[in-house]
Amino acid sequence: MYNTMPKINLNNIEHLSDEARETVIAITKRDGSIYTSKPVNATGLEKYIWRQLVFAVSPKKQHQSFPATADFDLYDWLEENCDDVLTRYEFRKLNELDKKHYYTSYQKAKDLRDWLRGIEDEILHLIPKEQWHGINRWGKALGKI
Repeated sequence: MYNTMPKINLNNIEHLSDEARETVIAITKRDGSIYTSKPVNATGLEKYIWRQLVFAVSPKKQHQSFPATADFDLYDWLEENCDDVLTRYEFRKLNELDKKHYYTSYQKAKDLRDWLRGIEDEILHLIPKEQWHGINRWGKALGKI
């Protein structure tokens, strides 16, 4: 059925990196289908990857708009888990000398995106290309497919 979320074969994830394997477990139901809504028990990093992934593979039109707000989960996770990351408001209040020892969540997120994209790609390649609904839709819209 067209509107069904893609499934990941949970018996075929042992070759993934630890981060990708943990993310697959956090963003899928027991049957391996990807959650339709943001997974509640996932970390901010896993929620970020989930949003990027559903943009690529979901058959649901609401998931195929650009995932601009995915960064919010990433920023929240960084601010909660990294001692050298501050909110933009907190960062602005520092003097110039102290700013050298801290990052804003935005700055740190830029550094993490390539690493997160690698995890996303590991998971994406577990899903057959004919189920890459978002990629196919945007590829057609942009004249690439």
